Amino acid sequence: MYAVLLSVYDSSSVCHFKQALTSIFSQTLKASSIHIVRDGLVNHKLQAYLDSLHFNNIHIHAYDKNQGLGFALNYGLQFITEKFVLRMDADDISHPDRASILYNQISSTGKSVVGSNIVEFSSDIHNVHAVINYSQFVAPFSLRDYYRDPVGHASVIFNKSDVIDSGGYFSSLFFEDTYLWLRMSFNGYAFHSINKNLYFARTDSDFLHRRSGIKYALKEVINFLFFWSEDLISNKSLIINLITRPILRLLPVFLLKHIYLCFLRS
Repeated sequence: MYAVLLSVYDSSSVCHFKQALTSIFSQTLKASSIHIVRDGLVNHKLQAYLDSLHFNNIHIHAYDKNQGLGFALNYGLQFITEKFVLRMDADDISHPDRASILYNQISSTGKSVVGSNIVEFSSDIHNVHAVINYSQFVAPFSLRDYYRDPVGHASVIFNKSDVIDSGGYFSSLFFEDTYLWLRMSFNGYAFHSINKNLYFARTDSDFLHRRSGIKYALKEVINFLFFWSEDLISNKSLIINLITRPILRLLPVFLLKHIYLCFLRS
C-alpha cells in the first residue's frame, strides 16, 4: 500500500511526536509500514519512547551522529519496499483522511508527487495562523522558472522510484525539498496539489526569525547559484530570486510576516 517516513532528533518533543504518530495510526487508510529515522543520539525521554514502539509495522532506523533532514530521509528510504511514501514531520498532525485522499490521487493520476494545503497552527490545532495553498497542477519542466515550491514537502506522498531516479535527497540546508523538486522536474516528473486542508504544521513564534537575517539570506543566495550552475533554473529565475529573496530576508520580521500572510498564505 504505502509507507510513512519521518525523522526525529534530540530536540524533537516527545509530546508532539506522540500526537504525530497518533494521527498516523488514526488514518482511514492504514500504512503498510512506518519508518522512523533517529537522526543522531537523542535524550533519554525520547529514546525511551522510541524503545516502546514495538508494533510489527514500525521500524526504527538509527545512527549516532546528527546528519540533518536530507541525510535522514535518504537513509530511511533504503529500507522502504512500498511504491508510495507518505512524508510526515515529527511535530505535525495529519487529517484522518489524508493518506486515503493522497493515495487515491497519486495511484490514479500517475503523478510523481501529490501534496495538499498546509494549515499552520501553534499549540492547539484549532488555533490556526494561516493556510498555505499551492498551485493544483505543475507540468514537467515548468520549475526552470522557479519562484516557489510546487508542493509543501511535509504534506506529500511520492512515488519512491521517481524520487530515487532523481537522486533522492541531498544535504542542502533548508532547501533539501526544493533541490529534490527541481531535479525531479528536470527529469520530467510532475506534481499535483490537492486543494484540501489535510496537513497541520506546528509553527512557533521563531518561525520567521529563523527565515530572516543575513545568514539565511546568504544560504538562499548560495543555494540558488548552485541550482543555476546545475541548469535546474533559468537565468531569469536566478536573477529574480537573487534580487527579491535577500531583500525579503533583511526586512524587519513584522514586515516579513505581513508579506507571508498577504502573498504566500490565506
